[in-house]
Amino acid sequence: MQGFRHFAQESHTGQTYELCALVDELADIGSSAIPLLVDALHDSSTDVRASAVSALGRLGNGDPLVCDGLIDRLLNDVDVSVRRCAAAALGVLEPLPYSANHALQHALLDQDDEVTEFVAMCLAQLYLHKAAQRQRRQLYLGQHVCPVKFNTRTHRHFKPLYASKSSEKSPT
Repeated sequence: MQGFRHFAQESHTGQTYELCALVDELADIGSSAIPLLVDALHDSSTDVRASAVSALGRLGNGDPLVCDGLIDRLLNDVDVSVRRCAAAALGVLEPLPYSANHALQHALLDQDDEVTEFVAMCLAQLYLHKAAQRQRRQLYLGQHVCPVKFNTRTHRHFKPLYASKSSEKSPT
């Protein structure tokens, strides 16, 4: 299979902005363009790599090739903007593979503060999303998700669900 640069030469594209536009057009094609986009992750141009990362994040359909390419850019790219884009792209993959979660956690040790802040935000969003899913599942199953129970007798007192029997005496 021919690589991204060969495809770009066939399309008579050579300038960076043209290559970025080509990456966006490839993303519009869909999953059949994933091999070319993964190849574009190794382009010499930072802008092309960042565009390829964003495009793969939009396509991220659980393809291991996509996930592995994004992890590689997150952990190994020399440019901060590409690493930041890779964190964002990994953050929207559903379901998030364990290897991507592990890579995001490892990226918290990045030397660049901007990247670590961005990765922390992505991880926080992922964990909030998981917590919300867990709450919806518990509600669906009829389980209590709130640690406080409303006292229907007085309509104004709350008591913890985990309170002991001695503390459950009614107010005087």
